[in-house]
Amino acid sequence: MKNMKFHRRLCRVLYLFFFLVICASFFLSCNSYGNTYGERIDLKNSFSYLVCDEKSSVADAMKAESEFTHLDDMKPCNLMRLVGKKGAYLWLKCEFEIPQSLKQKDLGLAIGFLRFASKTWINGVYAGSYGEFPPYERSALFVSHFYPFPQAALNQNGKNTVLIKVWAHGKSSLSDRVFIAQWEEAFKLSESITFNGTKIYMLFVGGMLVTFILYLMLFLSRRKDKAYLPFAFISFFTMIFLTTFFAPEVPLYVSMGFNYLLFMKLFLCIGFYLLIWAITSFVQIYLAVPFSFSDALLRYFLLIGSIVLTLAVPDYNYLMAICPYTLTASILHLGFAIWEFFVAVFDKKRRRDAIILILGFAPVIVAVLLDLIVRNVFHNTDNPYFAIFGLQFSLLVFIFILTVRYSKTYQINENLMTNLSKEVEAKTQRLETEMERSKIDLEMASIVQQKFFPLPQNEFKGWDIAVCYRPCAKVSGDLFDYYANGDTLNGLSLFDVSGHGIASALITMLSKNIIFRAFSRSVYSSDSVSTALFRINREIIAIKGNIENYLTGLLFHFNNFASSGDCIVEMANAGHPCPILFCAATEEIKEITHDEDQLQYGAIGIKGIDVSFPQVNFMMSDGDVLVCYTDGLTEAMNANRELFGKERAKKIIADNHEKTACEILNALTSEVKDFSAGTASDDDMTIIVLRRRNSLRNISDFNMEDLYVRS
Repeated sequence: MKNMKFHRRLCRVLYLFFFLVICASFFLSCNSYGNTYGERIDLKNSFSYLVCDEKSSVADAMKAESEFTHLDDMKPCNLMRLVGKKGAYLWLKCEFEIPQSLKQKDLGLAIGFLRFASKTWINGVYAGSYGEFPPYERSALFVSHFYPFPQAALNQNGKNTVLIKVWAHGKSSLSDRVFIAQWEEAFKLSESITFNGTKIYMLFVGGMLVTFILYLMLFLSRRKDKAYLPFAFISFFTMIFLTTFFAPEVPLYVSMGFNYLLFMKLFLCIGFYLLIWAITSFVQIYLAVPFSFSDALLRYFLLIGSIVLTLAVPDYNYLMAICPYTLTASILHLGFAIWEFFVAVFDKKRRRDAIILILGFAPVIVAVLLDLIVRNVFHNTDNPYFAIFGLQFSLLVFIFILTVRYSKTYQINENLMTNLSKEVEAKTQRLETEMERSKIDLEMASIVQQKFFPLPQNEFKGWDIAVCYRPCAKVSGDLFDYYANGDTLNGLSLFDVSGHGIASALITMLSKNIIFRAFSRSVYSSDSVSTALFRINREIIAIKGNIENYLTGLLFHFNNFASSGDCIVEMANAGHPCPILFCAATEEIKEITHDEDQLQYGAIGIKGIDVSFPQVNFMMSDGDVLVCYTDGLTEAMNANRELFGKERAKKIIADNHEKTACEILNALTSEVKDFSAGTASDDDMTIIVLRRRNSLRNISDFNMEDLYVRS
């Protein structure tokens, strides 16, 4: 609200200043032609005309004196109404006698403007020219014409004849401000008219160039403030467009012979198209209009189409012919900005910016309306274009508006920098506190999880077991369990939850009781371990909901020992790495897989997919070694990103099969440690070594660490 009040007060001051400048300009221009220095000869209604051809000379014009027709029309574009737009030659003639007060003095002829190009004679003596005739035509544009008439060329006591040959092309005109006065007075007044019509615009170009560079640099330093770039382009293209008004003062246009047609295409036409494009872009960015590909495509089609059409025309006549179409395209282009303004007015969030925007453009809108009234109603063409003043004041208003926005942003950034250290320190303390709390929570989660995987309290008849449980973090996604009745081992499970961290650890604790119940039920009902895995899959899907983690795993059931001491093992695999079995009798090492006619697919806990967990039966005899593991073993990497692999694991098992389960396990873990050589593990690793034996050691010789190794 404070910024809104500031903008309104600022605009009031600028509008008052703008009004005073316009009034002063109008007053000075109207009074600059007053009779300040002495008597003048007003030639306003003294002209007659004669249409001629290119070869017509001044002598021909003097001979055809009776063929001239009085020029009654002294309004703007009067010559165009005589001969049309396509270009024609004609003579203008006026006659005067020198009053007593001006005799024996050097005189001068001043013409407010005479377009397109002209050559002037006084009593048959060449006096000068403005612009150029075809084939190298060039318009005099908006400069006032001044011709010195020395005493020697004048008839002091008789009639004097002024003949002007004109190449009338386009909106050609003869000003109604034509007079003869003393040389000094005529020259000064001619310069005054030229200043109002041309040179005054040169004052704005320097400011436009500075504004363009300033806001271009601001955009490059602060790309988030996108309004700076189109505003810089508004200044640049305004500078290009204004060059048309003072082109005769520019060496590029006169002395260097720049092609007039190309000059008008680039500076007047294309400069105007690009100015409209920049204004529309500025409005849309300032009002935060969402990007629309179709609108952008149509805008660029109008812009590029107008530019291509303008560059393609072969001559000045065609250029004038396409002007109504390209002007219509520019108006349509500007219509995007006008439409977005009205949309923003009815949008509470953007209404404030829309009001500021219309306040900023108010000077140029008022000035355009004033130009239309002064030039078309009152036919006053001696004053400068008020629209140019209005555009300058609008740019000045927006410079203040953008400066206020920049200052506000700078102040916010300065406050942020001032308080940054305190905020960072406070946030760091909070972060450290949260990290410490998370660390404590993680430690607690690790303790709780380990309690879910307790050490066996006694040996199992006929089995030597060792377990390595190594999380890659505080908590693990690996899950193992054993199922026993006293000293009889009935079953074993090993599962791996996808992912890492707390989520995976919670899934392991959630799944432990489900797996235990499913196994117990299968034993009680004499169901297969395959059926148990199907039951586990259904229950975990139902209980975990939309949690994405899934499980792979192995489930074993150990039957009673035969009289020979052999044991039939039942196993079902749910997408887990296959266990490795070493047969002592044949010294063969192999992976336990399902038969070729059985299909195993799917994992546990994935909703909406079919699964198949076929059962595999195999025999274990005295001295046989079974190793189950998670992929943290085989996928351990060294510094060269090489995998540890199954073959290394098989060789270690085969080389150490006569040793105890704990020694085999230690051999595996030591080899993995040496292979990794300090390379950090990115996965949990659990290894279970199960070795068959027919007799038990004394309980006093039993070492719990031989049964369970936790790393």
